[in-house]
Amino acid sequence: MESSGNGQQRYWNTFLYSVKASIFKGFQREAAFYYPNWWASIPMPIASFLEEYDFSGKTIIPFCSHGGGRFGQSLTAIAKLAPDAAMGEALSVHYSGGTTLKEDISQCLETNSIK
Repeated sequence: MESSGNGQQRYWNTFLYSVKASIFKGFQREAAFYYPNWWASIPMPIASFLEEYDFSGKTIIPFCSHGGGRFGQSLTAIAKLAPDAAMGEALSVHYSGGTTLKEDISQCLETNSIK
């Protein structure tokens, strides 16, 4: 059985995935990112995407699912990887979000002035 430390090391050493520029071109003003909380942070593909592109003048709206750790250190990681972006009101969802998920997402979009 693998220890937690080895799993984290393998996680941090995971190949950073490339994301095609055509995906990024669609973001005019804001970018909403859904990600699961991995070891209290963002998954490496999200980290790679944030490192790869310039988010200056854009608003990032994090949408995180978790099993109890809420955002962990993910908001800090996003802010460090996209320092010139504004951070919108983030949404944290426990597991599948339960019966209020639709309302929670609608409220988050409204709070961030997204229709």
